[in-house]
Amino acid sequence: MADDDERNLSILIYLRIRIDSLILAKSKSSREMLRTADVISKSILDVVRMLTGKYSRVTEKTLRKVVDVLIGLEVELYSRGDYNRAISMLKIALRVSEKTADEIMTARIYMNIGIIDDMMSRYGDAEENYIKAKEILESIAKEKPEDALPHLASTYINLGLLYYNLNDLKKSEKYYLDAVRILEKLVEQKPEECALDLAKVHVNLGGLYHKTGELSEVEKHFLEAIRIIEDVINSGKIQGYQEPYIVVLAKAHGNLGAMYYILDRYEDAEKHMKKALDLWKSVVEKHPEAYLGLIKLYVNLGIAARNQGKMDEAEKCFKEVVEIVRKASPKDLEPYLPIIAEAFGNLGILYFNIKKYGEAEKYYLEALRIFERFAKRSPEAYAENIIWMLSELVKLSIFVNPKKGIEYANRLTRWIKKIKHYSIHVAFGYISLGLLQARIGGLEPALEFLRKGILYLVKNWFLLPSNIDAQLNAFVGESIFSVFSSFVKTALSKISDKKRRETFLRNSIESLEIVKILNMLRDIQSIRAGGKTFEELSKIESKIKSLYDQLIAIRRGAIEPSPGQSIEDITRQIKSLEKERANIIEKLHEEGIVSTETITEVSLLDLVKLFPDALYISFLPMEDKGFFAIYYDAKRSEGDIFEVNLDSKGIDELRQKIRDLLTLLFEAHLFTNDQMKEFVGGIVDWLPDKIKEAISVAAKEGRLMFISPFGYLHDIPWEFYDPDGDGPIGLRCPVVRAYSFLSIPLVDKRIKKISSIGVSSLVLGVVDPNEEIARLPEVEDECKIISKHLPNPELYLIYGKKSLPKIDKIMADIKKKLREKTIFYYSGHGLFIIPPEQSFLYIFTLDGKPIRITAGEIPLMRPSIPGLFAFLNACQTAKTYSQAPVESLIDSRTGFIYSLILSGFSAVIASLWSISSMVACTFAIEFFTRLAKGEPWDKAFLNARIIAHKKHPHSVDWAAYVIYGHPKALTFSP
Repeated sequence: MADDDERNLSILIYLRIRIDSLILAKSKSSREMLRTADVISKSILDVVRMLTGKYSRVTEKTLRKVVDVLIGLEVELYSRGDYNRAISMLKIALRVSEKTADEIMTARIYMNIGIIDDMMSRYGDAEENYIKAKEILESIAKEKPEDALPHLASTYINLGLLYYNLNDLKKSEKYYLDAVRILEKLVEQKPEECALDLAKVHVNLGGLYHKTGELSEVEKHFLEAIRIIEDVINSGKIQGYQEPYIVVLAKAHGNLGAMYYILDRYEDAEKHMKKALDLWKSVVEKHPEAYLGLIKLYVNLGIAARNQGKMDEAEKCFKEVVEIVRKASPKDLEPYLPIIAEAFGNLGILYFNIKKYGEAEKYYLEALRIFERFAKRSPEAYAENIIWMLSELVKLSIFVNPKKGIEYANRLTRWIKKIKHYSIHVAFGYISLGLLQARIGGLEPALEFLRKGILYLVKNWFLLPSNIDAQLNAFVGESIFSVFSSFVKTALSKISDKKRRETFLRNSIESLEIVKILNMLRDIQSIRAGGKTFEELSKIESKIKSLYDQLIAIRRGAIEPSPGQSIEDITRQIKSLEKERANIIEKLHEEGIVSTETITEVSLLDLVKLFPDALYISFLPMEDKGFFAIYYDAKRSEGDIFEVNLDSKGIDELRQKIRDLLTLLFEAHLFTNDQMKEFVGGIVDWLPDKIKEAISVAAKEGRLMFISPFGYLHDIPWEFYDPDGDGPIGLRCPVVRAYSFLSIPLVDKRIKKISSIGVSSLVLGVVDPNEEIARLPEVEDECKIISKHLPNPELYLIYGKKSLPKIDKIMADIKKKLREKTIFYYSGHGLFIIPPEQSFLYIFTLDGKPIRITAGEIPLMRPSIPGLFAFLNACQTAKTYSQAPVESLIDSRTGFIYSLILSGFSAVIASLWSISSMVACTFAIEFFTRLAKGEPWDKAFLNARIIAHKKHPHSVDWAAYVIYGHPKALTFSP
């Protein structure tokens, strides 16, 4: 048997040599040679079967040689693109390898199978095989690190690449960093062997952080890759074989240059881009990958130039790619055709932007041809690219040949159905289909496609690139809000049938309101799903709050900084912790992604069924040109959409007017009601006449009015608006604000849950916060009266020095009860500050430091637990703050209103400005007394306002109280 074993081993070695010679002669390959290779492959498998099947006692040496030959055959099959048969060879090799004691060889085979699966877009199989390799190598590394660690680092890199391609950037980052930790140890022992891999991982990390928008990390990793490669090259240890190092160096310089373009650091960008070009050109003849590097570099340069409006320069860059394609041999370019197609696609976009539609179509079709060719081999891998090109062709056809666009649209629809993963191009596809339908007169189909595009964005927003707003604007030419709203405005002017018009308008408003609730849905789900991450956030929030307490006390002169400490030191600590908090919130948001599904379960019609006679008014941003105003009168079945055109200066003036008004109301109570009416009338003088008329009619009839603002429009005192000279609408009808109309039917489900668990109340009144100047003696009687009306109340009154001995226990009890109770009433001092999450309810002063309940910590105390309503009878607690730019697709809000809704309360009443104690007591007692007598919420609230106005005719504070959320939650018995 031994002789047979040795004979067969010799045959294997001979056949392996034949395979190697075929690989070396690959440039002269012919059909006959490939057939010869197939014959050799079958011969090898026959011998392998003899060695591993017929004989049961084969030596370890022979088995390892069998695996070696099979891997050689796999390399040959892989090199000619026969990936399925290559995997078959590896699986046979795996079975043989598992009969040996060489676990590292087994792990390497798993990794090679994973690499081919990955290349064929079989991502689940790739992940499974990489993980098997990882687990084997991690086990070996515990006892034999020197043998396992190099292979383990490679496995981590492959996992990092896989998760990056799957857009799971946190996992990708983890494995890249794990690889860095291993390679940094190995590079000290074998710099010339490990430096290249370490630099590659830093380049990959730079690309990852570019995708997440962490540009400081991007710069750090690209610069580190450059340093590593330059150190190795300068050491002289790799003379004669520098091409792979130069390739990585060129990538790092090119990517760093692209990042500097984004930061408008054009001098630095050009320096690194030029360096990258020189490096790529130096190896292009010897290293085929240099073609890819050059093409990518020109594409990046072209996109950067195009985004700066330098169309001639952009065209030159994209034309360089065309020139490379013309000069290089097809064989050399074959692996890089997809990136070439990307260049063609971008060149087409450039020509579209400068209205050279014929040239645009030519390059779009060339790109599409390449993508479709590669899609035959791997449809999932290129579906996104095909959708991109078809979307551009559909958009182009709107301007050139709409009939031809229908053909592209049909192909685009088929490809959208095929795609399984999240892609921004699917949203672009739906939007382009909608725009085409709008062009050819299909108004309802257009609305449906545009709606699908918006819904797709909503569902997948937090899986999409961080610069999504900019990408959307670039695709449609302006803000998606503007495109959609302009389409609705045009469509409504063409629809004469009243019922059809009403349905169209209602569906349009619903689609736009979906976007406005997105951030809230994400935040609510993040809180629910947070677990240990949520606990981390609570600890960080507590530290930040403590530092702010210290900062506030020092600035008020109540305490002195500790020895060796300054305000600057405290501010630095806060900034560091806030960065840490931002990272934790990002983790929470990842856990909260699924929440966006919820929004598709409700409609505007659900809200109209709850409030069938209401007037609905919504505002939407129109980039920096102003905004759209929409109204829908459900009782009268009518409505419309209008453009409110304000240039940048006009927007700035409007924002300043709102700020000035709230500042004056905070600093003094010198406004008369007439002055306030005039001031607010001046702020909203841009309102379209039809909306003014609709508001006037609703106010005359005493009907409910819902307003869904965005950004700075939240802080307008709408209650003081007088559209017709009959008085402020806040004294004539109830006005309710919402972050989105769709948030209200969502909350309706929350209220139904509360009815089954029972209603209980927490009343917190701060009579004396242990500071003489801040005493509010009238709060005691106010809270006692209100607590008598509330169901199952627990009353806490803070009495300064009297409360001092047990203040810690009182605060612990309050925080516990705030989590448990379904109604929360607070009376005392409140203050809005920046950052808005540090705005606070002032409870006590201890050793010069304030004890506060901040807006930011309320959702941490009460993580989205269903509640009825919160009433904050304190200054500035309804004031909000927008963190998003004026033109942003998503309006991000912070402050008490937002925090209380996140914490689970279905409705919130709070004060928009600084209020006098007498008006505050009158309004609150009147409201709760009327609720207790059985008056519905709208009459109780409106009558409380009227009484407060009559009793205090010289004060404007009756209008300070605003409602957010579901008004039917303002009840004691849901």
